[in-house]
Amino acid sequence: MPTGTAVVPEQLQELNVNLINQQVCSDTYSYAEFDYSLPYVDSNVDSGFFCSGVESTGFDSCRGDSGGPLIVSGTGVQLGIVSWGANECGAEGTYGVYTNLSYYSDWIKYRTSLGYSYQEYKSVQPLGAQYHDFVYTNYSDQNIDFSYASPILQGSDVDASIISDECSDRGILGPGQSCAISISYNNGEYGSKLYGLYLSYTLGGTTSNIVSYLEFEVATTANSLLESSIPWLNTGVYSNEYQWTAINNGIRAASVGDTQESTVFIDGIPPSQISFDIILSTELYRGLLYIYANGEFVDALSGEGEFNVQNLSLPLGSNRIKLTYRNSGSSAAGNDSVQVINMRSDSSTTVSNTPGSDSDGDSSTLSPSGAPDSGDSSTSSPSGSSESGGSLGWLTLALFGLLPLRKRIQ
Repeated sequence: MPTGTAVVPEQLQELNVNLINQQVCSDTYSYAEFDYSLPYVDSNVDSGFFCSGVESTGFDSCRGDSGGPLIVSGTGVQLGIVSWGANECGAEGTYGVYTNLSYYSDWIKYRTSLGYSYQEYKSVQPLGAQYHDFVYTNYSDQNIDFSYASPILQGSDVDASIISDECSDRGILGPGQSCAISISYNNGEYGSKLYGLYLSYTLGGTTSNIVSYLEFEVATTANSLLESSIPWLNTGVYSNEYQWTAINNGIRAASVGDTQESTVFIDGIPPSQISFDIILSTELYRGLLYIYANGEFVDALSGEGEFNVQNLSLPLGSNRIKLTYRNSGSSAAGNDSVQVINMRSDSSTTVSNTPGSDSDGDSSTLSPSGAPDSGDSSTSSPSGSSESGGSLGWLTLALFGLLPLRKRIQ
């Protein structure tokens, strides 16, 4: 098992390492041949993986470095990508294993030849008829053939349609040229919407199937009083038909009936780490407050009590928060209360619930009061009070799905 406490430095790190003989690399990880969860390192120099490292102990790539580059000193040429390694980083007689970029050069060139947005987020759109263009650009030095593109559109509106297909009409897309496929759809109700455009293209005799996604929320601009309750300047504030309202030092969800939900979107928050407090009075596991940041699920809270969302990282140039209170069959419909107050920018992403709360979260991300202090700077101290509420304990799972971890072998 790994030893010591992981330390994540604030400053970007680099390490000078040596290429390791491919036979030595293969022998070091020979047992990977019998572990189907690990890639096999062939002794052939044209293998998809190679080793790099130093003889001294304590120097190696490690957890959190996955996807990082291995650069040839003096040339700037990228040779590999951090992939996996031994259980203990930097242990004597072990090396970091890297993906061999030259092995995949043809695949990379082919996959990057057609420039298009895999997933576009259009933030918020109003009700009614809408249009969108999916744009494709040929970044290769060869012609791309769209003659048999056969685009198919699927999505939230079953009546959505392709209204023009410039790509198929042109057939051949030369180097540096672009084409667009236009769609129309109708936003008939509030909520999250997703459309996928599927098509084929041929490059160098090889045909590939690709998909482009369009994602957005259907909402309306919030009233000026609600907008003025948001502390971040130059943000857009939107809501569904059950609008949140302004209260002293915060906002409050609307009272909703069974299966209904009250949603507020805050779009355009500058890069920062934000914190806010939540006061809940809902029927446990029936009245739920869902928190999303930049389209990613963060946590769901329910019950009676006070909660503190602390130092939630928003790293993008423009960030968005979505808060949805959903009534899932609460017998107290109309009497529930969800308040978000003390919204502010702070300077490690944690959600902590307060004394007496019910939580299954990991202490590094979701900590009930009384949990031991790990000494990790990413944790935070819970505060306030709680009676019978808690987080559903999903934050840990959501965050671990986003963390880049170098895989370790036992």
